[in-house]
Amino acid sequence: MKLFKTRLRKVYLILFVIILLVIVTTLIDNQKHLYGNDIESIKRVITSLEGYENEWVEVLEIMDRGDNRIVGLLLNNDPGYIIFQKNSEGNYKWITIQKSTGYTIDSYVVPLAQENSSEELLYMIVTNWENEVANLKLTINETVIEREFQPGEPSVTLIEFPEVDNESYEIHKEFFDVNGQELKF
Repeated sequence: MKLFKTRLRKVYLILFVIILLVIVTTLIDNQKHLYGNDIESIKRVITSLEGYENEWVEVLEIMDRGDNRIVGLLLNNDPGYIIFQKNSEGNYKWITIQKSTGYTIDSYVVPLAQENSSEELLYMIVTNWENEVANLKLTINETVIEREFQPGEPSVTLIEFPEVDNESYEIHKEFFDVNGQELKF
């Protein structure tokens, strides 16, 4: 009987250690994976990235397109964006980030992966608090697109690329202040 109790204690101890290891491993593994599921987790993802640890992050807009999440933001008041892609568990995994240091407005060609392995291109403009641009005239190939901005207000603008036959784009942009004077960058 004494031998049976000793073996039973060992079995319980081994089971306890195994369960404890599973719990600790699961907790540690879950802490390693940061996702962009909401504003706070987006900020945590960004500040966990090398070179972005000390950034002040202001999320301006979150846009979901299919399984892609595009976030227009300011990093220490510099325009930028981050892209996440939804995984099989429904969490948004970080794909890429870009920041333009020293600019009050900047534009990006944003490639988004599609389900059919093709790529959708978007033209994204991000402005910060010091932006003086009131109007944009964007020409993509032959298509002219105009957008207005509120000077001194951060904003995010997404523009879909027009359909083309040869998958080649020529982009020309002109920025204007509130008086209609062209601004050179």
